[in-house]
Amino acid sequence: MESTGELAWFRAEVVRSLLHPFDFAPSLAREHYGLAGVLVALCAGVALSITIDAMILTSKAFSLFDFLPQLLIDSVFLGVRLAVTVAIVATAGYWAARLLRGRDLTLDQTFTAFSFALSPLLVAPIAALLVLLAPDVLPIAGAVTLLVVFRAIVGLAINLGALLPAALVVVPFAVMLVTSALVMPDQVSRVTFAAYAIALATADAYADSVSIAERQGLVNEWRERSVVRINRIIVVDDRYGGIYEGRHVLYRQFTAVPRTQGLALIFHFVEPADEQAALAEAAAIAATWRIRAPSR
Repeated sequence: MESTGELAWFRAEVVRSLLHPFDFAPSLAREHYGLAGVLVALCAGVALSITIDAMILTSKAFSLFDFLPQLLIDSVFLGVRLAVTVAIVATAGYWAARLLRGRDLTLDQTFTAFSFALSPLLVAPIAALLVLLAPDVLPIAGAVTLLVVFRAIVGLAINLGALLPAALVVVPFAVMLVTSALVMPDQVSRVTFAAYAIALATADAYADSVSIAERQGLVNEWRERSVVRINRIIVVDDRYGGIYEGRHVLYRQFTAVPRTQGLALIFHFVEPADEQAALAEAAAIAATWRIRAPSR
């Protein structure tokens, strides 16, 4: 009966930290959470690992079930690593606060503030479920993952704000974020790779839809595709051509999807004297392409 009561308390506190962070944060200074913080970090690591792996595998057209045993093992290891990382990061944040004369802050409070801030990651597998049911919604799944990560960062700020004076929150908050990136660089790389996969999946689909009209009626068609960066924007570089109404035609198409807006720059050559020179000219013009956010 006691274990059931403790489990119910733990579940209620996790839900409260997720749905009512401003109500939960003040309790950090009054209650002792102990191993509950460790359990949150472990579960958050498992959930995040499964989500990232699901998106990466889906972007490569692999079946999630074929890699399920390895995926679960990796998620457990990441959960353990995340719990250790929270301890390291919390220690760094604790000493940063102490140096700023935050004498009332304890290491246990700092650890719990960070670990329970990770509670939004527990719902990240919703993104994995989305790509499992419909791989085409990979960009939406990426947006969901980004949202829960952002919510975790906001939760950390809220939790620290309840433990420290407002003037002292910035330094330990920044120290904890920087330390997280330094302690787990490989996981940062995995998140970056997943972000690239999402961006490429979106751009690929848009590039295909744009080129359909251009390729209508082509005979002996050929296509080549690569991915490049133009002024820090991921761009799909398509080269295709063929015979249209008895004439040799050549295309070079650059497609980008910054934010939610798709843009395509298409070069059309008819009977080019030098194909390579024509393609190089198109690339030189595209290199000057600068995409700016629309004004409001």
